[in-house]
Amino acid sequence: MTLPKNINLQTVLLVVLFILGAGIVFGQLIQSGKLALFDRYACEGGTFTSAQPSIQHFSVSNQAAVRNAELTFSWQTRNTDKVTISGISRVLASQGETSAVITRPGKYTLRAYNGNCFRERALTIVFGEGISAPWVGSIILIFFVLLIDAIRLAVTTDASIDSLDAGNIWLSLKEFIEKLQKKKRWGVVYDSTTKDPLSRVIIRLHDAATNALIETTVSGTNGIFKLNPKAGQYVIRVSKPGHVFPSQLVLTAHDGAFSRVYKGELLPVAVAGQSLHISIPMDPEDISQVSRVFRTSSIAMEAVFRWGGLLGMVIGGAISLSNAIIYPQIGTILTLAFFTFFIMGKLYSLFQKQKEFGVVKDVNGNFVANLEIGAFETEFNTLVARTFTDSEGRYSFIVPTQSYSLKVIDPRYALSSKTAINGGEPVTTKYHHDDNFILIAQDIVVMDMTQQNTTPQPEEQTLQQ
Repeated sequence: MTLPKNINLQTVLLVVLFILGAGIVFGQLIQSGKLALFDRYACEGGTFTSAQPSIQHFSVSNQAAVRNAELTFSWQTRNTDKVTISGISRVLASQGETSAVITRPGKYTLRAYNGNCFRERALTIVFGEGISAPWVGSIILIFFVLLIDAIRLAVTTDASIDSLDAGNIWLSLKEFIEKLQKKKRWGVVYDSTTKDPLSRVIIRLHDAATNALIETTVSGTNGIFKLNPKAGQYVIRVSKPGHVFPSQLVLTAHDGAFSRVYKGELLPVAVAGQSLHISIPMDPEDISQVSRVFRTSSIAMEAVFRWGGLLGMVIGGAISLSNAIIYPQIGTILTLAFFTFFIMGKLYSLFQKQKEFGVVKDVNGNFVANLEIGAFETEFNTLVARTFTDSEGRYSFIVPTQSYSLKVIDPRYALSSKTAINGGEPVTTKYHHDDNFILIAQDIVVMDMTQQNTTPQPEEQTLQQ
């Protein structure tokens, strides 16, 4: 079974989780008696009366009380000759209010009688103190979700990094803080042989004199990292499984599109808070079969933890919402606020994540994989960087800031005159830049020249600085 092109597995799973969350909320409301959809009706002796009793309303002043609290029950019924409430010994009128001291938590059931037949409705009272408080479970789920996302950071590998930022609370919080601090400049870590950016590289900044660890960060999806130390003398050490530092292959201060190459030497910082703008090459090392199996297992683990964390978030949010409705107290409202904040953050990072890749499709809307694309600087038409699209047609370039044009190097394809995936409109150039580097991530459409009768001149899409 295949999904339509405009629906992906992530969307389906999110809909399923939404339905699950809604089911939990309605289930909790029904179970507590806050939402009365079904009242039990029965007759003692099996003889049913023609005028069935009905319950219009049954409530209590506080469903999250303390032990020995005096609560007020109120009710309204029809076609009844008497009413009873469990825990209250006296017979009650068909409608009214009564007070009672609550000595135990649990269900309290109202029965409205008409002859030997009755209709009953129950509501739940809990003790809102200690570990039995209704918000305790929600707080446990908050810590569970935070732990799951922390474990995701530990097990995620390169191959799954594109999904790491999608909904990870810790990385979303880190990104939010960086936006508040208005950091604009970056460094980049890359593979010295393929020139591809390296993600999930641990970068540690040490004081050159004392060797004290000053700051630690991790490179992002496109190899980008940010360090903003105080003025002083520093050294940087980096580490990543499968790669070694410093590079023995890069011998100059410039390596193609990468400038200010750093290989472990003394790094002076003259201005406090100045973001380090350097390029760090790492040499690959041979990866054993065991390591490859471990990487595959890590990818699977990351997927399990990713959706497990989201499942915990949905369940916790649903329980917190129902608790806030059933037991409107400061504890339940605060836990609902926490889950609302986290869920909104996850949804934002899932759907509003900063663009990291351009996508290449053919004129029929299909992804084009393994297509070689080049970034040419426009002044001298010189090839600055080249890359291949992945299985989903994605690509990106990190290159020095200037004007570029994109060309399809593979002779089997050429840029199409249909310059937008959704048809007709010019492609908007999308990249994020500082004073020295830009990230090219522009969506383009290509046509298969092997199916054309004529071979047109190569077409370019120009990127302005």
